[in-house]
Amino acid sequence: MLKIRDGVDLKELEKFGFKYTPDCYEDYKLWLQNDLEGAIYIRITNDRIVYPVIDLDMYNLGNKNEFKIYDILYDLIKSDLIEKV
Repeated sequence: MLKIRDGVDLKELEKFGFKYTPDCYEDYKLWLQNDLEGAIYIRITNDRIVYPVIDLDMYNLGNKNEFKIYDILYDLIKSDLIEKV
């Protein structure tokens, strides 16, 4: 499981395109796709756990936005914002 490090200010996520979503379940979310073909986003909950969500329909094969999630996660790891727990 991936988690944002405890010492990291969550506002730093905005540099990567995340937006604050005041919700009881999550703090930040980065939408890559939200249309009829499905939703692709990265969700960071109040407990700093990182959830990549790929909710595509069964007919959508090889969506390019699906691979953007891995690029963004890689950038977060290289910036030393994420730890494996």
